[in-house]
Amino acid sequence: MAAADAVTATITVGTGPVDVAVNPGGTTAYVANNCGNTVSLADASTKTTTATIPVGATPYGVVVSPDRALACVVDRGSDHVSVIDTSTNSVTAAATVGIGSAPQGVAVDPSGSLVYVTNANGDTLSVFTVAPGAPGRPRW
Repeated sequence: MAAADAVTATITVGTGPVDVAVNPGGTTAYVANNCGNTVSLADASTKTTTATIPVGATPYGVVVSPDRALACVVDRGSDHVSVIDTSTNSVTAAATVGIGSAPQGVAVDPSGSLVYVTNANGDTLSVFTVAPGAPGRPRW
């Protein structure tokens, strides 16, 4: 096996990790912990978890904005999107995608102003606008 194919580190995160997003620049990984109702932040240089952020019930998908100011996580159990201000590592807002929608996937556009959420129940896509210049303060 070539060196590039080997595991170089194992980082302990929260319970039931299901998704991961790495911020632009590759310094921090955001891990959605489905069974722990949290998002873990893993530092790429130290290979350690530096923070654990409580979010809504059953987080499933996570994404980081291009400017690294926000991370958004979909919470399947509470049918909403939690917005994390990455400068404070705290949830600053949440928006409901619709009761029983079962949000699953999340993406952000290249400008960082639109967040897209797929909803397994109802076969829909929710689109949220994030206010420009206001990290952690989405305009839902």
